[in-house]
Amino acid sequence: MISRFVIYAGLLSVLLFVALPLPTNAQISGSLFENPLSLSLDPAFPQPGEEVKVELVDQGSVNYGSAIAWYYDGNLITDAANKRTITVTAGSIGSSKKVQAVLTHPRGTQEVTSAVVKPLYLDIVLEPQTYVPPFYLGRAVPSISSMVNATALINDGSSFNSESHFYRWQVNQKVLENGPLRGGNRVSFEMPWGDKAILILEVTDLQGRTVAQRGIEIVSVAPRIAFYEINSLYGVSSRAIGNNTVPIVGNGLTLRAVPYYLDSRTYNYPDVAEWKLDSIPTNNNSNNPYSITLQGAAEGSQATVGFHVRSLEQVLQGAQNNITVSY
Repeated sequence: MISRFVIYAGLLSVLLFVALPLPTNAQISGSLFENPLSLSLDPAFPQPGEEVKVELVDQGSVNYGSAIAWYYDGNLITDAANKRTITVTAGSIGSSKKVQAVLTHPRGTQEVTSAVVKPLYLDIVLEPQTYVPPFYLGRAVPSISSMVNATALINDGSSFNSESHFYRWQVNQKVLENGPLRGGNRVSFEMPWGDKAILILEVTDLQGRTVAQRGIEIVSVAPRIAFYEINSLYGVSSRAIGNNTVPIVGNGLTLRAVPYYLDSRTYNYPDVAEWKLDSIPTNNNSNNPYSITLQGAAEGSQATVGFHVRSLEQVLQGAQNNITVSY
């Protein structure tokens, strides 16, 4: 009785084992027949008129020996036959062109994979918040720890709505604001340490699809001081005083120290703004901490005039320089 029960139980186990599906074998056999074809675009989000590298990505081996024909915007590219990588040119703003790769197998069957080249203009306007004088013909450049304002300008040929998109800003390895910002096409950040930084912007729609992406390199410089003479009649000279000795003619000489690329916060509210005469701090009677008037002294003598400006919170937000004057 016992032995007959054991035999029936064992037979039932075998039947159950045979009847159950084999998920592991099903996954393996499924992957053997998968043949994903796709096209890779570089850049994925081209500017208008930009060249785009299109590469055929073929993960399977069943396409071995297939003939490859390429079509762009419905036209056959005759000189691209059997190539796995081609180059096309993006159209104008608002255009949308399809690029296709048609694979003809030796047995005559065909497979088609395609991608859409839709240009979108994305520009990032940088506004370093550093000081330059009004007569300076160049542009302000960021310095370490200075503030930088960035604005994204996007044009897709239609009415692009910033409020319906998310903006993910990243400086080097740091994501600004701890994540994407809806409608956040403007952002401010402090320039990190180093002689340059990489700013990356990714724009996605409400469904999480990336619609634009761009990265730019931002170069930083150290603040520096240049000296200019102030004329009572013409105002501040636009020519900086070089390394030559400056003569004091008449009753005195008024100098202006200009700290190029100093963060505006430090320029407006400096913790240290000090003039020195022959390395000795001197009183500045001017209402402007960046200006000083030197009186005449013994004829034939010289003096070294120096200026130092600095923030005590941001170590690298500061500069100093000096010139020689003669009486």
